[in-house]
Amino acid sequence: MFKKFLSLITLLAVVSCSSSPVNVEKISFFDLSNYQTFGVKVFAPSDDVKVSPFTVQAFEKEFNEQMMNLGLKQSPESQITVKVSLSVEEDSKRSNFRYRNSYYSNYLYDDYDDVDRMFLRVSIFETATEEPLWTGVRQAKYVNDSLVLSSEEISKYVNSFLSEIISS
Repeated sequence: MFKKFLSLITLLAVVSCSSSPVNVEKISFFDLSNYQTFGVKVFAPSDDVKVSPFTVQAFEKEFNEQMMNLGLKQSPESQITVKVSLSVEEDSKRSNFRYRNSYYSNYLYDDYDDVDRMFLRVSIFETATEEPLWTGVRQAKYVNDSLVLSSEEISKYVNSFLSEIISS
């Protein structure tokens, strides 16, 4: 009995601590199976030097491959356009600390913790009307110096978005 309870609690903890989920908005009648052709565009802000161009290119390649695996064909005159946006936002936290004892004097320590977060947004637009059909956003990774993702990480992010697109 205790082992079953412990395994249930462990499973619950693992599931609840999963990485950030995809926040989804879509129109009510969107179904990916209604479309046969697609195009992919990946955007990274030009002033954002933290985003590696190799990462941008790898995202575009991975989305092309995965969409073709779903049975869609890539075409310049596509029915839908998948727009992938990468952005890095700065997030700084400040903490103050003073020694309590007068023996150590009244030094004030200001600690600034600069943590940059990467956000990934995938939007699907109808090419003819430029109307959004589906969009999802997720926080992807904390970035120190520059945003460089491995092919496994990129594949994981693309698959998480595609599973949300298919299930919605």
